[in-house]
Amino acid sequence: MKKTLAVITLSLFASACGSSAPTEKPMEKMPETKAPSGPPKSDATPAEVKAAFPDATSVTMQMTKTKAGGDFMSYVAFTTKSGEKAAVGVATMVAVEGATYLLTVDNDIRIKRVTVVKSGGKPEVEGDAFLSQFTGKSHDDAIQMGKDIKFAGTDRAYAEKVVKAVKAAEMMLQEQYGKPHAH
Repeated sequence: MKKTLAVITLSLFASACGSSAPTEKPMEKMPETKAPSGPPKSDATPAEVKAAFPDATSVTMQMTKTKAGGDFMSYVAFTTKSGEKAAVGVATMVAVEGATYLLTVDNDIRIKRVTVVKSGGKPEVEGDAFLSQFTGKSHDDAIQMGKDIKFAGTDRAYAEKVVKAVKAAEMMLQEQYGKPHAH
């Protein structure tokens, strides 16, 4: 798991540094991930991801390459209605100094929620008062400390790192699954 989180962190860092630009890949046309070779494995979808999409009938892990050449892992949740498989949202893990956050977005790549998967011992930042400010935000929003994200706690430097990591992850999800738009 540490190796996976390191890969995600590196990918998010590359994205935050402007190493990738949004592409036009609508979620409806997203390809299915091919099954890995070798013996069958148990369902590797984290319980937190499954819990984030209670109406999903399946969750598929997607590993994609970023424009910077790094790997980016996400989980696409699907439901089946009237015999049709449809995406209901996407999730990814965000690592910041030993803590892990789960970022979930809807089909419009708007943040549904940011939750703590593994605590970094920073209750001011890990509490709902801070994390709930991300809800409803997308790449069209600033997602910046002091603009649309407020913090009145003492560990501002750490809070800023979380804001930057969440923004970078949302931008990667937009790149991978977002619908084409004018800007």
